[in-house]
Amino acid sequence: MNDEITIETGPENRLLVAEWTNCQGRRLVTVTPQYRDRAGSWHLSRSSLMLGPDAARELGPALALVAATIDAGPVDPVPTEQDREESRMP
Repeated sequence: MNDEITIETGPENRLLVAEWTNCQGRRLVTVTPQYRDRAGSWHLSRSSLMLGPDAARELGPALALVAATIDAGPVDPVPTEQDREESRMP
């Protein structure tokens, strides 16, 4: 697989998922966060994650489980103006 898969995480951010072969010839799955600069070029924004195929297969379901747990949890409350007024010192 020489194709790259991109997951848009915002208007100027994405995750790039691709295959990478290290210097010993071991093939790995990489997940690389990137940002787009003002000229429109993509750059590494932080360290990428490199996994062997077995770990990569386990990562997908684990990520989905954590996301489902977050979705099922309570929504973070956004304070209203009334909440702010009531919390101020007299």
